[in-house]
Amino acid sequence: MSSSPSARSDEHTVVSLSTRIARRWSELVRILGQWLRTAPCSVFLSLLMLIAACASHLTRARWMHDLAAQGGHVQPLHTFTTVLWAPSTGIMINLILMMLIVGGLLERFLGSKVWALSAVVSLPLSLAGLWACAALAHSASLNWAFPMVSGPVSGSILILTSALGTASAKMNRLWAWRTRIGVLVILLALFAFSSSAGSLARLFAFVSGCLVGGFAIGWSTRNRSMLGIGDPVRHVIPLVITAYTLGAVNAIWTFTSHGLLAFDRAAFSPELAEQQYMWALCQQNEAPMRCLKEVYGNSLMLYAPVVLASIPFLVQLVLAFGLFRGRRGAWVGTIVLQGALSVIGVAQTILFLASISGSAEEVPEGYFAVNIPTMKLLVGVAFPLIAMLLTAWNASAFQVRAPKSRWKRAGIISLVSFLAGGIVALAVGMSMPYYFVPDATPLNLFEAYVSAYAPAGAQWLFDTPLYATTVTAATATVWIPVAVWVISSVSLLKVFLAPVAVSHEKQDELLSLVTSQGAGSLGWMLTWQGNSTWISPDRTCGVSYRQESGVALTLTQCSADEERISSAISEFATFATDASLIPALYSVHEEWAKEAHRLGWSTVKVAEEAIIDLGDLEFKGKKFQDVRTAFNHAKREGIRAQWASYPDLDEASKEQIQAICQAWADEKALPEMGFTLGGLRELDDPQTRLLLAVDEEDHIHAVTSWMPVHSKGSVIGLTLDVMRRDDQGFRLAIDFLIGQAALLAQEEGLQFISLSGAPLAESGQCEEPEDLRDSHFAFAPVLDVMGNAMEPVYGFRSLLAYKKKFQVRFVPLYLAIPDIAQAPAVGLAIAHAYLPGMSAASAVSLAAKLVSRD
Repeated sequence: MSSSPSARSDEHTVVSLSTRIARRWSELVRILGQWLRTAPCSVFLSLLMLIAACASHLTRARWMHDLAAQGGHVQPLHTFTTVLWAPSTGIMINLILMMLIVGGLLERFLGSKVWALSAVVSLPLSLAGLWACAALAHSASLNWAFPMVSGPVSGSILILTSALGTASAKMNRLWAWRTRIGVLVILLALFAFSSSAGSLARLFAFVSGCLVGGFAIGWSTRNRSMLGIGDPVRHVIPLVITAYTLGAVNAIWTFTSHGLLAFDRAAFSPELAEQQYMWALCQQNEAPMRCLKEVYGNSLMLYAPVVLASIPFLVQLVLAFGLFRGRRGAWVGTIVLQGALSVIGVAQTILFLASISGSAEEVPEGYFAVNIPTMKLLVGVAFPLIAMLLTAWNASAFQVRAPKSRWKRAGIISLVSFLAGGIVALAVGMSMPYYFVPDATPLNLFEAYVSAYAPAGAQWLFDTPLYATTVTAATATVWIPVAVWVISSVSLLKVFLAPVAVSHEKQDELLSLVTSQGAGSLGWMLTWQGNSTWISPDRTCGVSYRQESGVALTLTQCSADEERISSAISEFATFATDASLIPALYSVHEEWAKEAHRLGWSTVKVAEEAIIDLGDLEFKGKKFQDVRTAFNHAKREGIRAQWASYPDLDEASKEQIQAICQAWADEKALPEMGFTLGGLRELDDPQTRLLLAVDEEDHIHAVTSWMPVHSKGSVIGLTLDVMRRDDQGFRLAIDFLIGQAALLAQEEGLQFISLSGAPLAESGQCEEPEDLRDSHFAFAPVLDVMGNAMEPVYGFRSLLAYKKKFQVRFVPLYLAIPDIAQAPAVGLAIAHAYLPGMSAASAVSLAAKLVSRD
């Protein structure tokens, strides 16, 4: 008996699904096999670690702990066995995965020989450095340093850390600098706040890895220009301050840190104002940290004082962001804040040491006095002073100023928040005066509210007027000040995000440059209103740009002679970085992209420009059938092509054009794009030609605008900008106008007309130079995905396909930026430049169209 068709169909579906699963697994196994073959050292170490972990778990023995190298004891035999040690099974699993993934990536990047050399050399060197520090601490009787050089060390982490240092030698100069500075700052911060043997050994491992890479590979021989990257000081100082700030906040919120800077909490934690002697007294024989945590917990009101103590560091993080952007206000704020913290920290340390002198006689039962080294306290409070001096010394790197109106607005918001917060705090406090110690009065409540804005360590310098005894009461003296601080910090952040106040050149001078020497086929866009203007110091080149999201985004390439391309890029990049802006050359042609690429910049094709060469153009043959059809229909319907200038048109004609443009925009149900896409405002230019499709009754069926293309003082071509058609008018009007424009321009002796560029679209007919096609700018796949997503909404690819009927020659247009890491910021700037006024409703509509597309 044969099976039913539905049963056979189900069987076929199951078999097909099984086949697909098997195929996917086969592909996965193949990829995994390739990965394992390219990282044999990482795989081998991972297997050894896995075997050791399984053996330790099955035997339930503690022999594995004897494999670890100890910071306080020189054990040469444990130099390599420590690779197999981990504090726990869970950590061992993480280390095995890190060795396979991170170690494998680094091995593929370096090669197995260099990777193995780094491991074999750096592991003994890092442990030797640790043992040398331990010997120095013991010989100098630095008892406070013993925890920093004692304890077991995991060798696998040291191997990975050293491999990262070695890999930096194979990177180009920019990424080598970033890797070395960034990793060193992170490792130093970890050591400063944890000060364990492992953190010190990792520091030695990374330095050893850098040395191995330098001798085995070279000192970042893949050189590149640092043009457009900005002043390194603007990167290093904020990074150091941010690392210290986060470490200090962690020290305030935790109770187990015992590093060099862990006692930084002594300068800023508010509960020390109530428990002045706790550091010297709170250490039990068996569990000192538990006692410390209990004292902290009992003195907190749902951690509110600790939150308040952390607020200065929130402000410093905002200021660090301002320093990263080179802002002068952030420089002043950092000096003031770090200077205040330095003074408060020093004063508090002096008072603290005086308060605990002789306190051993007052030790409660179960406690004993502990001698906290003065150096350990001073190291913790000295960093603000170092940060202040370091920032002050590099004043020249922070000269970017925000508009005064932004500062006034932030100041008004902060002042209003402070006054409003004070009123609310008084109202809350006086509604429950008996929930404070002593009872709240308007005067002492106001004093407590004001004193809450001082760094917590400053409470050592004056008596706190009153304490809240309930969570609700703490709202008046803690939570409202915290809210005001947050509001002020956000206002400050907005100042640093505001456009930079730069001096703008006169656009008339740029217009003169464009008409005298040109700026490519898109150069006339540089004369459009609403953009900022830059002119080189020698007044021989210039460009228009938009300042968006910290990016100086050009509309196209600069107006400059061919021999000045390199210097024009360099001078514009210097101008942008001096203003703490990212220079981004948008919609530039091949020669500009090549020069930027030669400087080490990342380039990507963002559009294709359609060019019609006019030399021997004739609309004959089958390939121009659509154009001839448009001509014939226009002739039968009495449509003619008429050159015009918008300012010279009569009011009736202007109203028709405005109606056509408005109807076109209304159909989109989404914001009309701007930036390099012109509109009505750009039509109103006596130098921009309009070619109108007009019937015998002077009714305008379509309008196109054509920008002049200059070179060496004369017009050599035209570039299409606006093209709009009356939906009720002649259907082939745009085809007719483009064809007529080509013929009319040919009669004038012009060389070409450009149908402009279609962004996020590929024609498949555009030839790119090999060096630009192989550029390391990996953002190109993202642009391809964006093109697919935006096609149903704006139809860029359909527009590109439409232009093919005119047998155009496609020319690539590029985006060039100094560094791939700047791609997200530049992408955001481009999006905001094209859609600056997108409302929330439009954004929702756009998202809906993207999600609902077929």
